[in-house]
Amino acid sequence: MMNVQLKQSERSQVYIDTQTKRILGFGPEGAEPSLTSEQKKHLSVEICYHVADIERYMKKFREQSLHDEEEASLRKLERERPIRKALRDAIVERNGHVSPWNQAVNNALIKSMDYYYEQSVSARQRAEVAMMAERYDAGKSTEDIVASVTPKGEK
Repeated sequence: MMNVQLKQSERSQVYIDTQTKRILGFGPEGAEPSLTSEQKKHLSVEICYHVADIERYMKKFREQSLHDEEEASLRKLERERPIRKALRDAIVERNGHVSPWNQAVNNALIKSMDYYYEQSVSARQRAEVAMMAERYDAGKSTEDIVASVTPKGEK
């Protein structure tokens, strides 16, 4: 990619936490982030004068966001594990006291729980990280962008 210099009105700045080296966000040049004075003590602002600078920070931000999403998914799965095990154990224990027809229903329930659990795990592992502006530039309409980031069933 060519290293195009940006006009002053096009320049962006990147907010970086000096302690963790994490990218906190982006803004137009000269914009003040809405942070407390304590948070601003650990803030570094880098101005992007070239398109390549923005691309470099965006790549790092995508990687950081993807890593955060994977970590959050793993934590959620670990929190759900005891609940899923308790449900499974209760259903298996109940199978000893019910008719064969109810046992078949219970086993079908366990099978469907496992199926939907695997579906949700695979969906979490396919996390997509993109900024709204990138989605918009990709030719999607505003409605498509909102639909792509809103979980199914929510509005």
